[in-house]
Amino acid sequence: MEGWPRTKTSYKEAIFVFSVSFTVLTLLGMIIDLGLRLFFNTYLSLISILAPSLMLASLITVLRRHIARLIIKIATYFMSSVDKTSVKEDNVIDLEGDYEEELFDILDGSEYMYIVWSLISEVAKNVLKKNYDVVIIVTEDGYPIGYYPLDILAMTDGEFEEISLPDNKPVKVIIDEENNRAMLALNSKSLMELVRAAMIDTEEEGQSIAIRSLSSLRLLYLIAKEIYQAANPSAPNEIVAYISYKALRKLIDGGIIRIEKSLENKLPFETTETRLKILKQVEEEESLLSKNKNSRR
Repeated sequence: MEGWPRTKTSYKEAIFVFSVSFTVLTLLGMIIDLGLRLFFNTYLSLISILAPSLMLASLITVLRRHIARLIIKIATYFMSSVDKTSVKEDNVIDLEGDYEEELFDILDGSEYMYIVWSLISEVAKNVLKKNYDVVIIVTEDGYPIGYYPLDILAMTDGEFEEISLPDNKPVKVIIDEENNRAMLALNSKSLMELVRAAMIDTEEEGQSIAIRSLSSLRLLYLIAKEIYQAANPSAPNEIVAYISYKALRKLIDGGIIRIEKSLENKLPFETTETRLKILKQVEEEESLLSKNKNSRR
């Protein structure tokens, strides 16, 4: 769809992984060589250090995502055995059976992940009136288990710290003005809900997302509010709600979000008083705009 952001290729990620792997393996070979010289009065030739380092670094680069999955699974297993504290149901999902494999396959660069990322990028652009590089960080029990776009690893220090989502919210947004980046931490349950919405109409032309459940619409509205609130922490809730509602309405009118009118009419999700104020304000703006258009004819 014209106007949607495009994901970057992941060659930077591959170069980053290869460089780090080759450097570490070469240093390890030099340490082994030093040990042999000190304790066994023998040594390794330069080629016997560099050749294995080169081959292993290449192998790690090719299999980097499979290795990352294995590390994450092992780390998750040990963390879950140490920490058995309960987490609110809204912020956690039980990855059983094929669900875990499906999640990692989607994070590995599927077209549906791209559609979700593009949607959130459009939400951010409409809410903030500025183009940010949107990064989705997928979390499980507060720990990052994946990210999108895939080459973000090459654009950062290489690691994301532990991310604590608010107890009652499945999303947290961090605005990095220095790097012109909006980082959105989203729990895996919420991500999969949006991905499945993107899967509904795979045969239609263009890239849009069909919202057919109240929970999905609430999630998108919350994402819009969290993005604006992160950039404007002192803004009152009425302003945040107004901007977020207008942003979603624009995406609906533009066909990026496809939704039944009965479901759209549930917006915005606010108290009755705030909701009526926002709807009245938007109605007055649209009426004024319509009058101005007619007067120009």
